[in-house]
Amino acid sequence: MSKLMQMLEKVELQAPPPLGFGRSRADSAPPSIAIMGRLTPNELAKSKGLADAPVDAFLLKLTEWKDGSLDKASKTLKDRLWGVELGTVDTETAAKLREAGCDFVVFEVEGSAAGLLGDEGLGKLMTTGPGITEEMARAIHGLPIDGVAFTPDGDLNPLTIKKLMDIEAERSLVDGAFVMATPVDLDPSDLEAFRNAGITGLLVALTSAKEVTALKDAIGKLPRRPEKPTRSSAIIPRLAQEPEFSEQEHEHEEPDEEFSLP
Repeated sequence: MSKLMQMLEKVELQAPPPLGFGRSRADSAPPSIAIMGRLTPNELAKSKGLADAPVDAFLLKLTEWKDGSLDKASKTLKDRLWGVELGTVDTETAAKLREAGCDFVVFEVEGSAAGLLGDEGLGKLMTTGPGITEEMARAIHGLPIDGVAFTPDGDLNPLTIKKLMDIEAERSLVDGAFVMATPVDLDPSDLEAFRNAGITGLLVALTSAKEVTALKDAIGKLPRRPEKPTRSSAIIPRLAQEPEFSEQEHEHEEPDEEFSLP
């Protein structure tokens, strides 16, 4: 299973910290919201310091696939968790990505080979924007797709209640990882709002290790996330319960008295 998907699953299902004098979970606990740094292989090659940025995963953006296009990047990130964003992915490309050390792919469903879904070694995030329908959500849930990489419309700054409600409405339909493209310079209150809305990962442009370090520190200082109901039944309508009847309605009617003719 993809290491990124394992981490994102723990982000969403993480338990509250232990009570009493038990051993601290600070070192082993997953982040309350993951950071994915997006950049091109050329940008990584030009600024090698970016390879040390404190992101939870790197996302290498490719406009097209060519053999050897990831040779330098894979060597630079050999000890880090990384994946690839590619418009369409076929089964041959998926196999080559996995062999190069790629852990996950972000792809468009239109044009990508259905055989990609059978590759258990790669995590799979489909790209999407506003307008996720219930039918689409059911399809995602029914296929071996691990989640979505969501790009909201417009600028998130400043974050309004309406924008947050729109994002929450989209997130509530997806029963899986929900990674969202955001600015790297989020206000702590906005960051907390996204975390509480169930956003499991932030997809940010990786241009400065310093900016990502500030974001990482802000995530570490967030207060404990309030408990919320699980999302497993988010897109499954509840069955109507049968009406309850009172004892009087269950009482048998007395049989009619029999009369005999004289």
